[in-house]
Amino acid sequence: MADIENQMPSSPPADGGPFVWFQPPTGDTSPSSLESPLLKSATIQIRKDFVKKVYGIFAVQLLVTVAVAMPFVLSKAVQSAVAANHWVVFVLCLASIAVSVCYAGDPSLMRVFPWNYLALSGLTVIEGTLVGLICSAYSIDSVLIAVAMTCAIVAALTALAVFTETDFTGYVPYLFTAGVSLVVFGIILLLLPTVPILHVLYSYVGAFIFSCYIILDTQMILGGKHRRYQFGVDDYAFAALAIYLDVVNLFIQLLKILGEKKK
Repeated sequence: MADIENQMPSSPPADGGPFVWFQPPTGDTSPSSLESPLLKSATIQIRKDFVKKVYGIFAVQLLVTVAVAMPFVLSKAVQSAVAANHWVVFVLCLASIAVSVCYAGDPSLMRVFPWNYLALSGLTVIEGTLVGLICSAYSIDSVLIAVAMTCAIVAALTALAVFTETDFTGYVPYLFTAGVSLVVFGIILLLLPTVPILHVLYSYVGAFIFSCYIILDTQMILGGKHRRYQFGVDDYAFAALAIYLDVVNLFIQLLKILGEKKK
C-alpha cells in the first residue's frame, strides 16, 4: 500500500495534463517497468484498440466466471460439499485479496507477458469459484435477479461515466481509502460473531463503493484530456482486472442485499 501511495503524484503536471495512474519505480529501466504512454497522447486508433482489448478481456473473464460458478449453482452434490466446508470461502477471499494487493503494489508486473495473463487467469478462476460458493447459498431466482440488477446498474454507470462532464478520476485518493477501509471492515466481520445488521450495512456500503469504482475505472480506461488519472496504453490487463473486480463485487453485494437464502 505504501508503494501505491508513493506512486501517486501529489500535484498536477506543469502543462495541466492528466496523470498516469501507474508509475514505475524511478531508476529502474527494465522493459517491464518502463512508463506506459498515456491514453491522452495516443492516437484515436490506439485508444480504440486499447478499449476493445480491455473489454474483450473483461468479457472473457465474465464467461469464465459463469462457467466456473455454474456447477455450484446447479449441482446439489457440489452444494452439499460446500455446506460441509465453509472455510473454503474464507480462504478464497484472502487469496483474492492477497493476489490483488501484490499486483497493485507492483503494477509493472501486469505489463509483462505472460505474467499478466497468468494473473488474470488465476484471479478469474478464484473469483469464479468464490462467486459460485456464495451463489450456492441462494435460490436460483435470487441469483438471476442479482445478475439482472448488476447488468442494469453497470450499463447505467458506464453511460454516466462516458457522458458526464464530471471527472471522477479526481476522487482516486478518496475511493482508494474507502476501498481499503471496506476490506479491513470485511476482515473484521469474518472474525466477529455474526451480527446481521453489520453484514447488511457492509453490503449497502460495498455496493455504493463498487458502483463508484465502476465509474472511476471506466473513465480511466477511456482516458481523455480532461481525466486527471488514467491507465497507460500497456495497462490493458490491469484495467480489465479493475473493471472485472468492480462488477463481480457489486454483484456479490447486490446478491446479499436482494437474495433469498436457501432453507
